[in-house]
Amino acid sequence: MATQEIKEYFSGQGRVKLAPYFGGVVKKHKARWIGNVPSLELETELETDEHLESHTGTRSADRVREKSRKVKFKMTLEDFASANLAIAFQASLTNVPKGNVADLTSADDLAVGDSWQLGKIKVSDVVLTDSTASSPKTLQAGVNYRIDERFGMVDVLDLSGLKLPLKASFKHDSADVLGLMLEKAEGYYLVFEGLNTAESDKPVLVEIHKAAISPAKTLALINTDLASFDLEGTALMSDGNMVTVTK
Repeated sequence: MATQEIKEYFSGQGRVKLAPYFGGVVKKHKARWIGNVPSLELETELETDEHLESHTGTRSADRVREKSRKVKFKMTLEDFASANLAIAFQASLTNVPKGNVADLTSADDLAVGDSWQLGKIKVSDVVLTDSTASSPKTLQAGVNYRIDERFGMVDVLDLSGLKLPLKASFKHDSADVLGLMLEKAEGYYLVFEGLNTAESDKPVLVEIHKAAISPAKTLALINTDLASFDLEGTALMSDGNMVTVTK
């Protein structure tokens, strides 16, 4: 009677989630989905040391000593959410709430052809005035200045009859401010909720119990295709585990 071969193939998709460690503790139930990850790979590494005998004249290896075991990983992220960028570039992340700015003062030597950055993006209801003491003059858009409200950038066109410095009052929307390479994380819990699409979407759960993630090396800012960035890291021993696969 012929033996039946049982084959199991793999083609994976799924969600990758991360939760940070704080004070040596991680809350796995707070793991956050980091968006579309088109590539996730594990790589094992066994470092050994060979001992060579010295009595046969061939200096042959007669023992291999294991020095270390490592599991490394790399993945590609396509979601440019602020929280993902903060992880990738070890950045501080501050949310500036929407609000109002009154009488922001320009430089005293502002001149025609200069650009005045208002210090906020996504601005609206911008009013510019000069510093005439008794009755400040209001500047006219398209005559005295041109503004790109998306970036809060004022281009000076004409300052005839105006007294410097200029003053600006405006509203602004909320914004995230990232300070790249200012933070250092303790580590992350990484979980892959995988589906084996070659086997009727059978579930595969992969957990990196504590991951040290290296900063991303590049951030493509000008491109024609959808941008992505790569993250690499090493699994660390945590409570007797580095990486577990449940299927």
